[in-house]
Amino acid sequence: MKLEHFRYLLTIDRLRSISSAARELHIRQTTLSAIVKSAEEELGYALFERAPGGVSTTPVGEQFMSLAWEINTQYEELLSIQNTALTGAQSIKILVAPPTAFRFTLALTERFKSIGFKGNLTFEEENSSHIVASLVDHSASIGIAYLTERNLVKAEPDRQKHDLVIEPLLTTNLQLVCHKDHPFAALPYVPLSSVYDERLATAKTIRNDAILGKSMMNCTRISSFTDTETVLLAVRDRNMIAFLPAFTLTGLTEFRPEFADLRAVPIKDTPLENKLYLCLIYHGDHSIHYQEKRILKEIRHYFWTLLAYHPEFTITEGEAGNP
Repeated sequence: MKLEHFRYLLTIDRLRSISSAARELHIRQTTLSAIVKSAEEELGYALFERAPGGVSTTPVGEQFMSLAWEINTQYEELLSIQNTALTGAQSIKILVAPPTAFRFTLALTERFKSIGFKGNLTFEEENSSHIVASLVDHSASIGIAYLTERNLVKAEPDRQKHDLVIEPLLTTNLQLVCHKDHPFAALPYVPLSSVYDERLATAKTIRNDAILGKSMMNCTRISSFTDTETVLLAVRDRNMIAFLPAFTLTGLTEFRPEFADLRAVPIKDTPLENKLYLCLIYHGDHSIHYQEKRILKEIRHYFWTLLAYHPEFTITEGEAGNP
């Protein structure tokens, strides 16, 4: 199957019509129908079935679309990649939890450029639960992760043994995100048990979430994606739901107006305390270089400036221990 055909099939899935998809893609309906038939023959199962006014995705076709969405997104990213590495320059890798990457990596990159940073700076997504371990084995210089109180207590032995600094920057909580037309969007809050029959989009494993616990194992329709942006696209275009920190969602349309139709709704009855700390993690002063210290300073400045506009995320005295 050609890679561009994934986009064709996803367009049919989104519009629920082969004829409408053909018009949007500027190809003949007969050509698009032939592509669908060829794809189904190659896969060995039907992707679509007739429905009033068009087509609908079969159950196995729905699973295919989740994977096709991910493949198509990665393909488009590959087409747009430009080689920006600076030969011979210092390389600094910052690990960021997937929800944080979407919110501020572009803004931080611009700040680093403004101060004349000449090294090869990269942001790499990693689950929050793994970031502390990655800094312990020195596979990265700096980490930015969402941690709960339990995570902070669990990380204390590593912090002391390996001279790590875990510096809470702000506090937030987990919320449900859905399209504005979804029934949940009109509710003041959503009980967690109400989501089990929904189509859930996630960018991480949810077998034992730090806030949701194992409750999401009750969900019968879960689609995994590679990053937060793809999750939000699935929520926008495929009527799915997702869980993301409130901080990630705040100001979303300011940075990405294409997500203006998304809504955040508080969730109720989470198995574990619904509180997250966004933490800056790094090695003690004697283990880091000047450039890394400069980067840490710029990261702090960015968040301090942001909190002036969003005081609801400010950490109160005594929260999260002593930074």
